[in-house]
Amino acid sequence: MTVLDQTQLPSPSLGRPWRSLRGAVATCLRRRANQRDYRHLAAFSDHELRDIGLTRHDVECALAGHPLRRNH
Repeated sequence: MTVLDQTQLPSPSLGRPWRSLRGAVATCLRRRANQRDYRHLAAFSDHELRDIGLTRHDVECALAGHPLRRNH
């Protein structure tokens, strides 16, 4: 094996940190998108929320990070 061949081999020690960083970035982007969507829903009137099958309480629970539970 030459020096050039050794430098082309992927380092196993870099795999896990990159996956962790990629996961953290993906989580951050997903949270930002969710917050944007929640703010958009919070701007709806109660009538508009009812039209799509939600209540103001549903939106408030989502903003607080609580799971949506239905008793139907």
